[in-house]
Amino acid sequence: MIVQKRILVILTVRVMLFASCQSKKEKLSTQIAEAEKQIYESFNTETMQQLVTLYQDYAKSFPKDSLSAEYLYCAAEFNMRLKKGEAALTNLDILTFKYPDSGRIPDAYFLKGFVYENVLYDIQNAINAYYEFVSKFPSHKLALDASITISYLEKGMSPEDVVASFDNSNIAE
Repeated sequence: MIVQKRILVILTVRVMLFASCQSKKEKLSTQIAEAEKQIYESFNTETMQQLVTLYQDYAKSFPKDSLSAEYLYCAAEFNMRLKKGEAALTNLDILTFKYPDSGRIPDAYFLKGFVYENVLYDIQNAINAYYEFVSKFPSHKLALDASITISYLEKGMSPEDVVASFDNSNIAE
């Protein structure tokens, strides 16, 4: 009799834990969907920051869920847009470390270079990140873009210099 009561208590606790876990997942999913809708309706930074927090909370709370890798990538993109370069890099590092088989891995390596270049203005780390991307994913659709970016960065060309070089090449033709 005592054994049956213990088993019943254990089962009840497990069911309650499972139910609370599900409700947290459902709650986060609903909040994410609502924040994403708001972002697409009106692109405001406060909602963007809330969405980043929700994405990160989801990935932390449900690390085995297939959406966690995607949410970390999205959090990195929004952090980049919010000019929070270090936070974006942290999201990308977690993504590449915890989800090495994710389809977002190549994009994460490329985005890392982009964040260093355009948010943190750390040209040497941008070059290193783009080199790492090209060496790991030489046939990726962005590999040529990364290689061209490396050459411009290594020459110390500003975005204006790059545009001017295109204008000059058109004049020569």
